[in-house]
Amino acid sequence: MASKKYKGALSEREILIFESVAGDTLERLGYKLDFPCSSHLSFTKEEIKKFEAENAEMKKEAMNAAVPNDITRRQPRQQYLKEIMSRNV
Repeated sequence: MASKKYKGALSEREILIFESVAGDTLERLGYKLDFPCSSHLSFTKEEIKKFEAENAEMKKEAMNAAVPNDITRRQPRQQYLKEIMSRNV
């Protein structure tokens, strides 16, 4: 059974936005979506840039508030993500 922890951390609107962006991938990985595809949103390039800027700011805030040991534990994952993103798939 899949974890539903995100429901306690995200609003319905945030879940809808996430599923609108990543729904196809989530379904291919076997996850059940909370919202039907017909209700998914589309975003303009300007909105996407705004989301990216907000995300970058939230990452900075999280890193500033993180415990040093937590940052150390995340470094291998960060490197792995950078490698994946550099593939331009």
